[in-house]
Amino acid sequence: MKKVIFFILLVAGLSGIEPHGFVKRPLSRTSIFRERDTNGAQGPFWWNDTGVWCGNVQQDLNYSQCGRCGDAFGETHANQGGKYDKAIITGTYIAGEVIDIRVEITVNHRGFFTIELCPHPVETDNCFSRLNIVDGSHEIRSGNMMCTGPTQAIGPITARVQLPANVRCSRCTLRWTYRTAYPPAPDHCFNPNPAQTFRNCVDVDYRRLLHRDKKRYQLITLNQNQRHSVELIYLCLNKASLSCVEPHGFVQRPLSRTSIFRERDTNGAQVPFWWNDTGVWCGNVQQDLNYSQCGRCGDVFGETHANQGGRYDKAIITGTYNAGQVIDIRVEITANHRGFFTIELCPNPVETDNCFSRLNIVGGSHEIRSGNMMCVGPTQVIGPVTARVQLPANVRCTRCSLRWTYRTAYPPAPDHCFNPNPAQTFRNCVDVRIN
Repeated sequence: MKKVIFFILLVAGLSGIEPHGFVKRPLSRTSIFRERDTNGAQGPFWWNDTGVWCGNVQQDLNYSQCGRCGDAFGETHANQGGKYDKAIITGTYIAGEVIDIRVEITVNHRGFFTIELCPHPVETDNCFSRLNIVDGSHEIRSGNMMCTGPTQAIGPITARVQLPANVRCSRCTLRWTYRTAYPPAPDHCFNPNPAQTFRNCVDVDYRRLLHRDKKRYQLITLNQNQRHSVELIYLCLNKASLSCVEPHGFVQRPLSRTSIFRERDTNGAQVPFWWNDTGVWCGNVQQDLNYSQCGRCGDVFGETHANQGGRYDKAIITGTYNAGQVIDIRVEITANHRGFFTIELCPNPVETDNCFSRLNIVGGSHEIRSGNMMCVGPTQVIGPVTARVQLPANVRCTRCSLRWTYRTAYPPAPDHCFNPNPAQTFRNCVDVRIN
């Protein structure tokens, strides 16, 4: 105990600050223990994962005294093959895709971060190149630097990062380098002087799930975190002549029932999960205007896994509202085939196929038609879409269901918003409370 106290006092005399952040999505190598109940990681772990900070040595602009993945200079514990490398892939992407990198900042000394890629299967000190940041929650400079200021707010920061189109790898490395403005500098974002620096490496996979070779579809090796992709592959094999497209979206706020695993570290959800949550798409069967071949909450017709009481229902309320309130529904679109979505409410405590009624959409980020349809076009931009939805004044429930139904304009239709023909469709149900 005396040694611990001495160490704390010693560190306090040098800096007097707390650790600062980590890469949360895709999860960094040194934070892999945070999801060990699902990814199977075994110790040892870098428990102080918000303090992977180059041995707390202030760095020049070349980071010449920082380890490759955030170790003290000369150490290799966080590197590929090092003590804390579990060889667990935490992100699988498509070459050329724009991906979301989510960083959790626990103490904000402002400054900026970059995202780099080592495209090689064997990671080295010199294989990293910066990627462009095309959008996100904070100011971007020089096309590849995201500022964490100007305020010192803590919490999540999201950067939308462009992956190169010519890279394929079963395991390659993303690297986050956060150069703070500490010691304080006049510019909240860029500090040219030696500065406190944090680094994380992340193991990712850049491959398509399928490729065609001699008229046969072949399965590319799946990592242990992508077991859910088997369902997608199966559907593509059976529907290859129709579309075989990538998943398209989910309800992010309030979080959908089939996406509940995304916040399991805070909501306590337990397996099993619907891992491929951007592909809850009625079994990829193109739907008529009555959605007559779609499950209640996006399952294959006739299945009930996503329904209330089904396999993936954790009975977790993700939104609490007041009767008559106008609420924000945020949807994340990961591949945009245009079309429109609706929001419905089942006001009953026991969800049924026939209890849903459309709600009015009174505002939001995109075009509204007929008072209750939000178009996701006319462009095919991916990212968040927000709808402001009017709740009825006469509904009270401790648990009731919102439902998002996204009817794409795929196969392509003349009208970017409304496709009267059978169309690819996505559905999510969300558990909410209305006071």
